[in-house]
Amino acid sequence: MVCSRQGASGVGLCSIATWASSRATRLEQQVMDKFAIVARAVIDDLSARFPPTELAWAMGIIHPSWWLKHLPPSGEDAWPDAAHVDAKNALQILNTAFCTSKQVSNETSSSSSSSSSVSPLLSYDKLEDEQCLFMHEMLHFLQRSSKAPAPAPAPRPGNNSDSSSDSSSDSGCSSAGEVEPARKKQAAEPATVASRAAEFWAKLESTGGCFRCAEWMKLAELVLVMVPGSVEDERMFSALKFLKSPQRSSLKEKHINVCARGFKSNEFELMSFPYPDAVGRWLDAAKKRGRYLV
Repeated sequence: MVCSRQGASGVGLCSIATWASSRATRLEQQVMDKFAIVARAVIDDLSARFPPTELAWAMGIIHPSWWLKHLPPSGEDAWPDAAHVDAKNALQILNTAFCTSKQVSNETSSSSSSSSSVSPLLSYDKLEDEQCLFMHEMLHFLQRSSKAPAPAPAPRPGNNSDSSSDSSSDSGCSSAGEVEPARKKQAAEPATVASRAAEFWAKLESTGGCFRCAEWMKLAELVLVMVPGSVEDERMFSALKFLKSPQRSSLKEKHINVCARGFKSNEFELMSFPYPDAVGRWLDAAKKRGRYLV
């Protein structure tokens, strides 16, 4: 009788353990299904906010880094055929996105709605007409960047002149396959992708590129102003919180804007800031305001 009771209790414990295990498995599966639904909703929302992969690739045509893989060897003054093919494909994608009119629906009321046509932002014909000149300017920019002299490495302590001459002779015998990747890498360094693009378009504008490549300038402005996220905004909010501390509660909006621009500016350092130019501009503005300066 006792053995039968113990056997019955053992079977009951086994059944309870089996039920608990299956219940935990079902709960785990339900949680994973919920997470999958949330993840899919986040992915769909991000896909709706950001441009497709093809469009993002095509918009990179205004960046010098986009052309580095097609940079011809030194001494050649023409892009290879692969560069022209990629540029044509990119322009086709940009034509669909920015060079055609769009229909936008306007909901006037809950029951009726109307649609209106939005004119294209760019002209595909003008982009094609100015493409050769733009590619020529980009090629010369990358070639000038790649020809910039690199700093010579410091000699190792204890090395004599013979070893340095041997190393120089060895470096001169390097293969062309090793020189070209290094030259392309040097064209992209030390500046970042964003600063390199800003440098190219600033030089192009200073040399009259706004007239020769006017439509490409519009494309560059359209691409460079697109912010892919809100990280910079969050950083600015943190900077404003740091600037307007309880000890600086009397700062007005005008002074906060100036402090924020100075706080977030990474263009100049202490030794590279153009102090004479800044003081000169301040003096000119002070004269316009009618200040009496000694």
